[in-house]
Amino acid sequence: MKVSLRKAILLYLVAYIVVFSVFYLHNIVFTETVIYESTIIVGDNIGFDLNKTALTFGMITAGGTSASRDIIIAEADYLRSVEIYSNGEIAKWLVVPTNSFVLQPNTNKTVGFSVAVPSDIELGKYDGAVKIKLMRTC
Repeated sequence: MKVSLRKAILLYLVAYIVVFSVFYLHNIVFTETVIYESTIIVGDNIGFDLNKTALTFGMITAGGTSASRDIIIAEADYLRSVEIYSNGEIAKWLVVPTNSFVLQPNTNKTVGFSVAVPSDIELGKYDGAVKIKLMRTC
């Protein structure tokens, strides 16, 4: 049985579009992304910022102190894969114990973030963001 090159290419393109569409729709429907703006102020003293809508660490001194904050990832009635990313100026000092894990159904998880800056850093405000990607696992 002979198949023309044109039909083979068309069949390949249709298959590719179908597979890509299923993958894309799965990610849209079953993925939730939460982004927390993140800041730290390096200053002459220590201060707190208890903003609940952002991952703020307040004010710390260069090289001498660290700050920490927790985020609670709320329960869902299904298994979820969680991935945590950070970017911006603060990302190089931000520490999270694990940036990828699986969250069992009907359980919460507290994720701790900490930040410490080197002693040779200039005083000022440093920004970034933490992105938490929650993917439903089948």
